[in-house]
Amino acid sequence: MRNAMWVGGGITGMGEIPMLGVKEKGLAKVIRDIFSNDEKGFFYDPNDLSTMYQDAAGTNPVTAVGQPVGLILDKSKGLIKSEINRDVNFDNPSSWSGQSSKISVSGGLISCNSTTNVRVIQSGVSVSANTRYVMEIDVVSYTRGDPFILCGGVEVPIPKSVGKHIISFTTKTTGAILGVYTGKINVGGEWAASSLSLTSIDGNHAYQSTSAARPILGTELVVNGDFSAGLANWVQWGTAVSSVSEGVLSITGQGSTSGVYQDIPTVVGRTYVLDFRAAGFVRVMLYANSGFSPAIPNSNAPRVTFVATSSVTRIYAYCNGSGTGTIDNISLEHVTGYRTDRNYLKFDGVDDKLTTTLPTQLTGCTVARSVPNVGAQILTGQTIPATYKDNTVHCGLIVINRALTPSETSAITSELNKRAGV
Repeated sequence: MRNAMWVGGGITGMGEIPMLGVKEKGLAKVIRDIFSNDEKGFFYDPNDLSTMYQDAAGTNPVTAVGQPVGLILDKSKGLIKSEINRDVNFDNPSSWSGQSSKISVSGGLISCNSTTNVRVIQSGVSVSANTRYVMEIDVVSYTRGDPFILCGGVEVPIPKSVGKHIISFTTKTTGAILGVYTGKINVGGEWAASSLSLTSIDGNHAYQSTSAARPILGTELVVNGDFSAGLANWVQWGTAVSSVSEGVLSITGQGSTSGVYQDIPTVVGRTYVLDFRAAGFVRVMLYANSGFSPAIPNSNAPRVTFVATSSVTRIYAYCNGSGTGTIDNISLEHVTGYRTDRNYLKFDGVDDKLTTTLPTQLTGCTVARSVPNVGAQILTGQTIPATYKDNTVHCGLIVINRALTPSETSAITSELNKRAGV
């Protein structure tokens, strides 16, 4: 039996034995329940920073909103870690071959002192291709060299400093050997470590290798900023004629400055960023404490950062005189002091996407998405290809290869609505 740990849902130990005294609740419990019979699919949670990385390799964690997401881990069955190293604490020298005076395992240490590339290997391990692994190593001394491990066709650098280090990586090939190397060829190294853990993180994770095509982690404050619900949540002012077609707001002035506005709760002293896409004579301005901001031009990328001076900031979209124009994708987000319960993945609508590689195509699926400020959107009877590419904004995404029961649908809807802020 392999060692497994449920990291994301209150389960730990061998297999799936609940922790005494721990009771799951909310979305974690719903996910645990619907995937309890080995259903296939995935669950991505933008509100759990521990599951996101800025790069596809998983070496640079996401720590705040505004950062790109190159990798998000699947939590459909929690974060299940499986240890592949049979001698984590280096107290079983017989587990390693290739030992010499230059590299040896003894007394709870691996010790290296060489002037060339020397290694020890552990055979009979089970390494899967295209799988997320986490290396945790405790370096107790370091003098020189560029040490690394070789696992699944990937050279993973061992940090060159004393301390406990965690590095995530994705394997390229299957394998049955774990190698620990003193350093590079003709250089070697001198260092020692007291433990080396190597765990796989099982699941259908989503990634994006191209940096320019990665979504951004955001916290949306505008309701219906994409006008997918028409003019809902927007107030018309003045005499302008405003209408929505295919998610784009058109404003035609009638001789005076007029348009639509929305009041947004803000926190005095916090920094926000405003973004939108407009054309023609439409302009945007902010209003707070009886004062207007200068008009913001409708350039291709009019992102404006400001510090809130009031508990309510009003966003105006308007036309002067008899001008006509369009506007879409109005967004206002915290830069600092953001809410942690409504983080979402923000795709640019052009080329941003995250790719999930599944073992096989899934049919008869339920797809449930938490759309910020809109709520739960649930599709049934969906076919999910083996290479699934997602580019739709969400505060949480669930794909499962079966229909949900009415009670499951009700529970999912309630929890995803909470995530969406409705």
